[in-house]
Amino acid sequence: MPGDGVGSEEPGVGVRALYLQALHPVALRGVMANSDFEKDAWGRLLRTADFVGTLSYGTTEAAEAAGARVRRIHRLLGVDDPD
Repeated sequence: MPGDGVGSEEPGVGVRALYLQALHPVALRGVMANSDFEKDAWGRLLRTADFVGTLSYGTTEAAEAAGARVRRIHRLLGVDDPD
């Protein structure tokens, strides 16, 4: 239904935010140290697209669950930087 998605009012905003955040030096260090994107680039892209799609077009409940999962992974990796 229109308006159900968390970011459905502005399609694409999640992708633009991801591009900006991905360029931050702290984010890049975290990816380089903890990701296997070089061995599984397609899988990394699909997982990221699924996350952004859930935040942009999913329900509030699904978006909160996806965000909690990413925060949990970041904490386990020691890369959680709330600032």
